[in-house]
Amino acid sequence: MDVGDTRAKRRDDWIKTNQGVACCIAAVSVALLVYFGTSEWAYRELRDGFRLGFFTTVSVLAMLVCALAMMIDRHRGKTDDEMGQVRWIDWLIAAGAMAVCYLYFTLAWKIDFILVTPVFMAGGTYLLGIRPPALGDRGRRRDHDLDLWPVPPHRHRTSHQYRWFLSPDYDG
Repeated sequence: MDVGDTRAKRRDDWIKTNQGVACCIAAVSVALLVYFGTSEWAYRELRDGFRLGFFTTVSVLAMLVCALAMMIDRHRGKTDDEMGQVRWIDWLIAAGAMAVCYLYFTLAWKIDFILVTPVFMAGGTYLLGIRPPALGDRGRRRDHDLDLWPVPPHRHRTSHQYRWFLSPDYDG
């Protein structure tokens, strides 16, 4: 993480410092540890002798140790350049994304994974900007819609440029 020399100027900006982010990570880690400790599934013994929640608990403990180290190190008051530009709307978008993930897992558990996953995958890819290829004139696909590599509009591919791909004995 590239840490800039900017320090928190206002009281509201403390959450954007390394120490503020580490406190948030530590709070979430402690909440996860409490959840694991109160869940009966975490204590279920598996065939290999490990408990079901062992590796997840160890991972959360490692996160907690790293967060505690971030709270007391010498860069605790510094703010990362990208973190300094975060606004409250970004936090709301992150909370909305977590709520959608919770909705997905709840529906996948209650309805069915196979039925719910394509709906969420299609919505997620559309939201991220992945669109189906555009159709050309009169519903036909344009030639460059089927290309695997992007071609600048001023340059057209000719058939000899594909021969190496189509024929293994093409010598160029």
